[in-house]
Amino acid sequence: MNNRVYIILGICAFLGALLFTGLCRDDEFNEPSLFFKYRPTLKLVFYSPTGMSDLTLEDLTPEGRKEELAFDEFVRKTGVLFGRDRFWFISPILIQLMLSLLTVGILKIKRSFRLKFWHFPSHFLVNLIVTTYGIAFLLKVDNVVASVTGGLLIITINYLSMYYAVRQLRTTMGSAS
Repeated sequence: MNNRVYIILGICAFLGALLFTGLCRDDEFNEPSLFFKYRPTLKLVFYSPTGMSDLTLEDLTPEGRKEELAFDEFVRKTGVLFGRDRFWFISPILIQLMLSLLTVGILKIKRSFRLKFWHFPSHFLVNLIVTTYGIAFLLKVDNVVASVTGGLLIITINYLSMYYAVRQLRTTMGSAS
């Protein structure tokens, strides 16, 4: 496959993740969690301005009303907060698909390596576990500095795991001949 195809597919996966992954804040404890949005929207963060208080929509500013209605539509009505999010697994898959495609695309352009049939699926599956647990940890920590650092660490692990797999293959193939 052409080197740039992986980059283009990675950008498409990024757009899919952007449009279909949301971050909601629990209306009682304000804890963050990722969820799959049932329809595409550029809105990423969903929270309830009323929380668990006795406020109504009429008590909110126009901006607060928009936030509350979006929270109701995407979080409450779909059951995300109540553990009824049947599609919770799609967001981590989209995120890892994006990371794997971009990693392979960058390495193919930068290092011009030959991709074996098992490289991409093995990279995807191994790093899906790493990325999912990494994101869960970042959501639990809920700190901007830790999120940026952890996000960079996840990206670095994705890149290095493919880089070393390909390098190991080259070394093995080179010593076999």
